[in-house]
Amino acid sequence: MEDFADRAGAIDVLVLAGSDDKVDLPRTLRDHLLPLIPTATLTELGGTGRLSPLRCPTRSPLTSARS
Repeated sequence: MEDFADRAGAIDVLVLAGSDDKVDLPRTLRDHLLPLIPTATLTELGGTGRLSPLRCPTRSPLTSARS
């Protein structure tokens, strides 16, 4: 993975992970992506897999952010 922390600045970053995602495992994102982005937080959506915001839009934190 590329280290782009110097470009993230003070932007809050939300990383969404489906608990059943077999490609980008939540543990992998937590261990390898979050350390590269100081302002990132991980939200794990239980019982969902790949592309959770598209497949389960009503459960996505992005839905409430748009309201």
